[in-house]
Amino acid sequence: MQSEILDITIIGCLVLLFGSTYQKRPSSMVGAWLFGWVMILVHFAVRLMAPSGVIANRTVSSISMAALLACGVMFLAAPPRPDRGRIGNDLLWVLGIAGSGTLVCLVMAVCEFASPLPYFAAGTIATVGWLGYSAKLQGTPPFVRLLLSTAVSATVCWFDWAILHGRIDLLLSILLTQVYVLVGLTYIGTIRRISAGTLTVLLGLIAWATVFPAAVFLDHLRIEQRVHPEFWNIPKYFVAFGMMLMLLEDEILAANEAGTNLLFQATHDQLTGLRNRATLEQDLKSAVEAARDESTKCALICFDLDRFKHINDTYGHGVGDICLQTAGMRLSQLKALNYTSARIGGEEFALVLSGISLHEEAESFGRQVGIALKQPMQAEKFLIEITASIGIAVFPDDGSDSAALWRNADSAMYRAKKSGGNQMVSMSPEILQLSSEANDMEVSLRRALREGGLELFLQPILNVSGRIHSIEALVRLHHPKQGMVFPNRFISIAEERGLIVPLSAWVFNEVCAQIVNWRDAGIPLVPIALNISAVEISSPTFAVTVLDSLSHFGVDPSLIGMEITETAMLRNIHEAARQIKILADAGICFSVDDFGVGYSSLGQLDNLELDTLKIDSSFVNRLSAAEGTRSIVAAIITMAHALGLKVVAEGIENQDTFDHLSRLKCDLFQGFFLGKPQPPDQMKQLLLSACMDA
Repeated sequence: MQSEILDITIIGCLVLLFGSTYQKRPSSMVGAWLFGWVMILVHFAVRLMAPSGVIANRTVSSISMAALLACGVMFLAAPPRPDRGRIGNDLLWVLGIAGSGTLVCLVMAVCEFASPLPYFAAGTIATVGWLGYSAKLQGTPPFVRLLLSTAVSATVCWFDWAILHGRIDLLLSILLTQVYVLVGLTYIGTIRRISAGTLTVLLGLIAWATVFPAAVFLDHLRIEQRVHPEFWNIPKYFVAFGMMLMLLEDEILAANEAGTNLLFQATHDQLTGLRNRATLEQDLKSAVEAARDESTKCALICFDLDRFKHINDTYGHGVGDICLQTAGMRLSQLKALNYTSARIGGEEFALVLSGISLHEEAESFGRQVGIALKQPMQAEKFLIEITASIGIAVFPDDGSDSAALWRNADSAMYRAKKSGGNQMVSMSPEILQLSSEANDMEVSLRRALREGGLELFLQPILNVSGRIHSIEALVRLHHPKQGMVFPNRFISIAEERGLIVPLSAWVFNEVCAQIVNWRDAGIPLVPIALNISAVEISSPTFAVTVLDSLSHFGVDPSLIGMEITETAMLRNIHEAARQIKILADAGICFSVDDFGVGYSSLGQLDNLELDTLKIDSSFVNRLSAAEGTRSIVAAIITMAHALGLKVVAEGIENQDTFDHLSRLKCDLFQGFFLGKPQPPDQMKQLLLSACMDA
């Protein structure tokens, strides 16, 4: 009695342990273990009962044996397998069939049923189930399935021998031996790692399977009574201890795996699996140090996928992600020994190439990158062709440290992209000089926006009679070393470095303030046109922001004009058209600036609410040359008039050009010959003079 109570106490603690583990981290394996140990608990609990009647005694014994059988069946279902779908359900079916047949045999043996035919019938069902179980263990090594089939056959022979010789008393041991031998062999086939926990469970299960034949053997030698009853329970506790070790090992492995995953997420891009920017920066620093120590070279190759926004907008972000993943996979398969690759943001990637001796090796590798990316990419049902703008910087030729190398590779890449994309640019002294100047200009521009250093200039636009029709607002930058800098030196830099919006906002506010100042002083007002960038006209909130600002200053919208280049409009023609319509309905006039150098079509122009075309100065300057642009300019003017648009010719430098344009019926004129850009005070005097002359 005391031994049973001790067993119940120990097994009860195990059940609580597995129950709390299952509640914390549910899994089919822990659930099967939990149910199995509950059955062992039932087995010991019913043994505490001391029924007086024969039927009651047999009932208790049947429940005890059935609990042991159920434990074995649950342990068979416990090992994790890769096939938890349809095959897993089949395994449950065959386990049910085998367990049912075995249970019937156990109950008949407990009841000391003598007739052999029911035993053979139930045993046949059980055998078919166990053999089916052996055959359906997918992913288990063939030798284990062979051992399982052999074990089933051997125990079936023992079972038949016992029935034929009338040894019904052996059937309980034979049936339980069969079940627990299968448990031990199945466990061998499902071990995925060798550890203290798995080995302890394995040894415990093997010992548990030998308990029943060992008891029969000792009984045959008539020495069973000398063995303490708790001796037979030792294998159970070995199995339980091993399972607890396995759970602890799983917790440790899960924690290590979580740490590994966190480290991977911190150091790699989640979409492509490549390194991220922070990791590649460390790789680049290490490569530079190694190259410095070994007197070799290393290279940083940066590239940006061309037209990627168009791919996302046209095919969807899902297709875009597939293209990025394909690009990442191709970068991982390049033929070079010492390189690492990374996605550093959006559609931008970078590679560090180490252990090279010549600059040409970096260029050869860069060409390899370009060729790999040009191969068509299958994304869903689309075949996408992608090109890249590639920039290369080599240590120590193009930079003395990793920061300089990265900065210069970026500059080379932007140079490639600005030149039309689909090309590779290696860093050179000329590009380095331009990059240095651009960085210096950016610093000055940021300081001017923050502390002051910008000045508004105004250039008149005249009609054919020489009167001021309107004014174009321009901006000058006061550089601490270079003095006054013209827009052609810093506007493109402002666009590249994200400063064009605050710069345009500064000009807009200055123009509005000047209009208010002139209005209050009684100066005759004419519309003032501002240049608008692609970023602004493509913003869904641009029109609302402009109208709010005009309302704030109290400026009539008809006194504001806006000039947009063809290229800026085509960046997002639909949004640009929407913003133009809102502002045009409010009274703002729009002009297409630098017309003739972009790629707009007549259909696109006709769909926009425009008032004016400005012929680019490159056409105007060659108007009177022998093989000049007279026919082109004449065609533009005729086309514009047919569309109901006025024409402005900019860049007029002499009287001859003005006369030619007048004869071609050009409407408005602008250029240094007619009026240079000048500060607002001078423009004020010009407006007053024009008013007095009138």
